[in-house]
Amino acid sequence: MHSMKRQGIHIFNRPLGLVLITVYKVLWGFVECCLGLLAIWSASLVFGELAEDPQDIFVNFVLHHTAYSTGSAIHVGVLFFLLGFTKLAIAYGLWYRSWKIRRTLIIFLSIVTVFTLFDFAIHWTFFKAFALLADFLVLYYLWRILPHHLKDHDVGLVPEVTTQT
Repeated sequence: MHSMKRQGIHIFNRPLGLVLITVYKVLWGFVECCLGLLAIWSASLVFGELAEDPQDIFVNFVLHHTAYSTGSAIHVGVLFFLLGFTKLAIAYGLWYRSWKIRRTLIIFLSIVTVFTLFDFAIHWTFFKAFALLADFLVLYYLWRILPHHLKDHDVGLVPEVTTQT
């Protein structure tokens, strides 16, 4: 007779670490999508304001004293939106136990972590330190810990052989 034994803390029938990584990716993905849409909206707002009143003092002052341009704002907005959408797709794949997404995320995070480490060495900030630490923890979890929770491509339940007396 086989009984099922859970390894570690599980929430929603998934390991706690996987839940935390998924929530982290969903939150950052949502924030980046919103920032992207905000950048696109602000570009259309500025463009609309200039179309309505080309002599608008405030808008012309902002455009003259910043590196803001409508085209670059749209490009940045689209880039942020795509990055956010990618994180949401990764979170979805991790949540539904995809080994391919796990491998892809390990490769992607390894590349991003190398660039972040290089950037951190040149210009360090507390935010970059937090992001770097989070990337290292996620990489370690995905590479070393999560496979112990995955058995036959299923998360959470590992058969344990018991004898009846």
